[in-house]
Amino acid sequence: LTMLGKLGYDAEVVADGQAALDLILQRHAAGEGFDAVLMDMQMPRMDGLQATREVRRAGIDARTLPILTPSQPRAAR
Repeated sequence: LTMLGKLGYDAEVVADGQAALDLILQRHAAGEGFDAVLMDMQMPRMDGLQATREVRRAGIDARTLPILTPSQPRAAR
């Protein structure tokens, strides 16, 4: 987060996938959507894959909101 801040970006962190989905939908509805989302695939309550599906189901497409899901290299798993 510090690095993103130094580059001039604002970042928000949430505790779980449901909170991520709620925040994305809230910001989108207010016309204050995110430029991109880094989504962890293994979160409590709702995993990143399900949260991403729900964002897409809500009509927010990949062109409007890219959702990046960084993964670990196979050797690190």
